[in-house]
Amino acid sequence: MRSQLDTLSGLSKARNLERLNLEGCTALKTLPLDMQKMESLVFLNLKGCTALESLPNIDLKSLKTLILSNCSSLKKFVVISKTLYALYLDGSAIKKLPTDMVKLARLVKLSMKDCKKLAKLPEGFDKMKDLQELVCSGCSKLSSLPDEMKNMKCLQILMLDGTAIKEIPNINSLQRLCLSGNDTIILLPGYISLLSQLKWLDLKHCKNLLSIPELPPNLQCLDAHGCESLRTVATPLATHLPSEQIHSTFIFTDCHKLDRTAKEGITTYAQRKCQFLSDALKRCNEVVKCPHVGSELNLKLSPHWNENRFVGIALCVVISFPNGQEGINSFSVTCKFKLESKDGSRISFDRLVGSWNRHGKKSDKMANGKKQDKKMSSEHVFICYTRCSNNIKCLEEQCSDACTPTTTSLEFGVTDEKARVEVLKCGLRLVYASDEPQKTNSDVTDTTCEEIEYILWPNVGAL
Repeated sequence: MRSQLDTLSGLSKARNLERLNLEGCTALKTLPLDMQKMESLVFLNLKGCTALESLPNIDLKSLKTLILSNCSSLKKFVVISKTLYALYLDGSAIKKLPTDMVKLARLVKLSMKDCKKLAKLPEGFDKMKDLQELVCSGCSKLSSLPDEMKNMKCLQILMLDGTAIKEIPNINSLQRLCLSGNDTIILLPGYISLLSQLKWLDLKHCKNLLSIPELPPNLQCLDAHGCESLRTVATPLATHLPSEQIHSTFIFTDCHKLDRTAKEGITTYAQRKCQFLSDALKRCNEVVKCPHVGSELNLKLSPHWNENRFVGIALCVVISFPNGQEGINSFSVTCKFKLESKDGSRISFDRLVGSWNRHGKKSDKMANGKKQDKKMSSEHVFICYTRCSNNIKCLEEQCSDACTPTTTSLEFGVTDEKARVEVLKCGLRLVYASDEPQKTNSDVTDTTCEEIEYILWPNVGAL
């Protein structure tokens, strides 16, 4: 019945109404002026009202959330409340935002995904001082942002994927920045290394991006998948500052033009981030050169292997796809640990070494409409450093003698229902305090379990 609703006469009598959901009222063309009397209304959902053409000049005193997503006939937005916290204009036909938009000083989230006709943002945009999240994904005509956005102190999430943005203002508060699918960006600004709060940077399918400058020290995720023109990265890739990061992932898959120096720089940063020196990879090399080594590794550890200086385990594994394979969307590499002491005490635990996901694009289709699957042909290298002090402590509590020799077995595996994946080489190294880099005044000792993952393609590093 909602699709037949074309008028809201009498609605103003519901003065105490707090939430109004009109989603899918496809015949509704406008809202009545007497809605002004609904002073208790805090939530208004007009999603999918495809015939809605205009909004009245009213001021709803208590409105916090306004949803106008997929109102495909709405060409002009009017501010109907100055108290908004969240505004959704996704998929509307707006070409620009009104100048009085800056009155929304309390606005926390503004989403304009797939507003294909939106060409620019209004001046004074920085006056929305509380704005934390701005979504402009798919606004293909949006080519610039107001320079005064650099004055925004609360903006944490900026989604610009699928836009034509050429320059990004220096917004120090940013934590997440998405530029994927941007065909106009050739170089990133050098000041991106100064964005100390930035933790997530998405550059997928920026097909004309040539170089990546030095990155912020606290960055946890960089996704540069499909940057087909990318040749160079900064050396060093980022200033190394130990922190309390739980999981860090840098992805350079399908970056086939990376030069040798860039590959070496990525690997070097991975080594430093994992907090072990270059001889960790050397040890991996010594192991993987043995012809009998595949997915399993068995070692006898010295009696004092878990002394106080022990801080963690470095792992390295190389996998391949025999004869190349299609249709693989994701896989994970795991390692099963088994530790057993001479007196019979034993523990086992699993660790995620790394994972990979295919990042598809709408353009990844052939003319006949069928998706074009790329073959998985190159070898993949995963490097992981994990602190597993809690697991080791359990073994110590079971063991009667701290100096009892221990045997360990590791079995690496790949989880994917379709893929035929082979583990070619694997390596392990115990990391002790003397192996870690010298502390600086800015270093922070991290007592939590830290896992760091780097996905490198193709054949990056010394393996």
